[in-house]
Amino acid sequence: MGGCFTDGATPGLLLPAHGTCGHQLMADVELADVDAQAMSRLARMSHLQSMAGALLGDSWSTVFKAEESEGEMSLFGSSATGHVLIRISLTSRSGLVDLFIKSDETSDTATTRVGHLQDTFGTNATLRWSINRRGGKSCHPNDDRERLEWDWTYDKSLVWEKESAFQRIEVWERSEPAVEYTRGVTRERVLLLDGVTQVSTHDENIYHQSLVHPGLLAHPTGAKRVLVLGGGDGGTIREVLKHTSVTEVVLLDIDSEVISISRQHLPSLNNCSGHGAPVCFDDPRVRVVTRDGSEWIEETFGKDPCDTPDETALFDVVISDLLDFGDAWDTQSEMAKQLYTESFFKSLWCIMRSDAALIVQLGATPDSHTVLAQDKYNMLQSLFDVFEHKHAETAPGFAMRGNVEEYGGMIAQVYEVYVPSFLDMWNFAVVFKSAASGQRWHSNTASINLAIRQRIHASSRPLTYFDGAVHHGFQQAPRDWQDVFCQIPEHSHFCHSGWMNRTSVFDGSPSVDDPIHVAMNAELGGLAAVAGMDFAKGVSLGLLDASTAFRMSDQEFEALEHFAKVTKAEAYTGLVEWIDRYAWRCGGLGGHWYVSVLSNNTFVNHACEGVAGLEVNMIDTDSVVGAEGPTWNPVFARAQAEYCTDVFAASDIPKGEKLFQSYLTFELDQNDDEEANGWCAAAKAATAKHAVKAAKAEVAAKAEAAAVSAEEEAAVAKVASDMPFERYGVHVIAELSGVPFDEINSSITVRNAMVTAAMHGGLTIVDEKFFDFPVMGCSGVVVISESHLSIHTWPQDGYAAADIFTCSQNSDQPPCGPWGNSSHSMQYQGSNTWICADGSKANMNSPNGIWATMATLVAQVKATRAMLTWMERGDLAV
Repeated sequence: MGGCFTDGATPGLLLPAHGTCGHQLMADVELADVDAQAMSRLARMSHLQSMAGALLGDSWSTVFKAEESEGEMSLFGSSATGHVLIRISLTSRSGLVDLFIKSDETSDTATTRVGHLQDTFGTNATLRWSINRRGGKSCHPNDDRERLEWDWTYDKSLVWEKESAFQRIEVWERSEPAVEYTRGVTRERVLLLDGVTQVSTHDENIYHQSLVHPGLLAHPTGAKRVLVLGGGDGGTIREVLKHTSVTEVVLLDIDSEVISISRQHLPSLNNCSGHGAPVCFDDPRVRVVTRDGSEWIEETFGKDPCDTPDETALFDVVISDLLDFGDAWDTQSEMAKQLYTESFFKSLWCIMRSDAALIVQLGATPDSHTVLAQDKYNMLQSLFDVFEHKHAETAPGFAMRGNVEEYGGMIAQVYEVYVPSFLDMWNFAVVFKSAASGQRWHSNTASINLAIRQRIHASSRPLTYFDGAVHHGFQQAPRDWQDVFCQIPEHSHFCHSGWMNRTSVFDGSPSVDDPIHVAMNAELGGLAAVAGMDFAKGVSLGLLDASTAFRMSDQEFEALEHFAKVTKAEAYTGLVEWIDRYAWRCGGLGGHWYVSVLSNNTFVNHACEGVAGLEVNMIDTDSVVGAEGPTWNPVFARAQAEYCTDVFAASDIPKGEKLFQSYLTFELDQNDDEEANGWCAAAKAATAKHAVKAAKAEVAAKAEAAAVSAEEEAAVAKVASDMPFERYGVHVIAELSGVPFDEINSSITVRNAMVTAAMHGGLTIVDEKFFDFPVMGCSGVVVISESHLSIHTWPQDGYAAADIFTCSQNSDQPPCGPWGNSSHSMQYQGSNTWICADGSKANMNSPNGIWATMATLVAQVKATRAMLTWMERGDLAV
């Protein structure tokens, strides 16, 4: 600025005093298209003085002017409200303006000066400008900081501005002159609420597709009813309506002005042409509600939404596209704050179906170096805690393992994507009520692409951003959340001072064979593993399994099993048998089966070993870090396979000591507990089955060649007769009588009763199908991962026939005594009283399982009489 001054003046004397609050407007001006008359006017110093006066809006205290030099003119002035520098180059037809205006509030005062500049330089002049805050830390507590950060290279203008009853709404249009855009790309439009960027037309597809499609595609059967909180610009419902399964969308936004302005000035965001109405807000599947979210939920579902009797009013997916108010979740937007409370989270849980998903936008990735980052983590953890506690209340049968569930239930995920217009990584959370959704979420890339083809309208494919490869990145929890998590002192044992920094036997080892030798065990037969070096107490041994494991969901295993049955191909049958025997299950990610190089091995000190006095030499991760933990643990989420497979030396293990041994070569000690005996007996039974199968095949081959003897046939028959009974599951048949007509006439009522019974029994629902008959009555089946529940009703007679089969190997003992010597039936006599066939009172205290399921079903349909009959299902031979 020194070249602009004459008369020996000192520029520093005219600058604002230290600590003065204000805004600095900087503008570059292109005058190439300005006509000769306007250029002649700009060449007059008096015109520049008038321009400076209009910009400052005050009387001048001093004006300094520089002599014209080689076609350039400069002017500097100051007043009580600020100072200004104007420089014009007549030869290069360009100029610049640097204006400071005092202000303690928003940048509106400085922004109005942009219009003055445009008027002064002429409509044909091109302005590129930016506004920055100036002053100390105490300045601008209410400033709209994002608008001020826009790069000065953008050519931008205000399209629309309105102050609604709730917020200031602005639509800006901008472009970058130095960038050559592809054909058909228009100037970018940006929506701001209270000065904060909400969406940009140039990259909104990244935000909206990342928000909507991952969660909806993970739904087990395809979402039908969807609730969108916020999202008044229309982009979220546009993406939701691309799903062919969706029949109704409720858009709940408190500010009708946002919807109106978006409809008029941001039409590309709410254009549903090809998969719906031309304007998404007008689609017959969409119901727009401009109400406070909490009030609408209470009005629709009652003061306690969990008491709502109408399950048809519940939602399959709830999407929270609400205001982001930065890292300080408790101190910013009053309007948004009430929508991130535990009571509101509970309300959302209650209005969602049993297999529903909640999707929440979380704003920018928390900066782990800031104190406020923990506020955002605490908010997220409170959301997950509310959902976990509500899930535990309604489904107590789901077994918990630390912060993950073994066979079903709530699954929480956090993921992020970079959104250029937000200048940051943007975060989302999704909470699934069912394990099936969690398993679909963790499908491979091809499975996600297949789901897109199956569920997205053909006119909307391919999606402009989201696909299987993008989703693959979403499956990994962001590192920043782990860093915030690990700064909390009570999490230290999970993090760098604990499990994450554990010592492994593979540290520095050039080959995995050095620490652990895997070879044929000559003494016992079968594969075995021994320590290749001395192991110190506490060292980790599990990375070999984790690094060699492949993962398979329940659905993937069932598909493989079905293919093997249909084709009867020996290779696939053998693969299914191998997985069925040796895969191990981990509850994280919705529950998956893992197979690795040591899958058919177990600890040599397992209860089946039978070596008296041998101390346990290995323990699992939960034994080290504790089974109790936070609802969502980003450390374990980022290292799921390692968490599930890791084992630690519980004592010093010398080189050469046996670590693992093949399941099928274990010796069973008679003093082992019942669980271990049952486990080892199953392995031995499997071995015996294969021996019988091989013997039969040999006899059949000889018989075909007329070379088998009577003695050989008798020997095979003897082996088969000695086979132990192998239970595949338990089948319970229910006769329900004295049932009120209305309780079993409608498939909706019956479906609610069946689903409630399954959930109370802790069973994992994967699908359902119900059918109403033309006159009266209905039939239906609930498919569970363990097998099925089915029912057929005769409402005119007050009778229903139901049954449940579960293939679980660990079914509870029957209510009328142990397996093998118990009565196999019991009758319901009302008031939760069941009587066994021998007259004794049945033990119905089991909180979950098949007995709890059937007892709940009887109560749900209000049967006055019922009889349960059960039997073990299985095989004596191959």
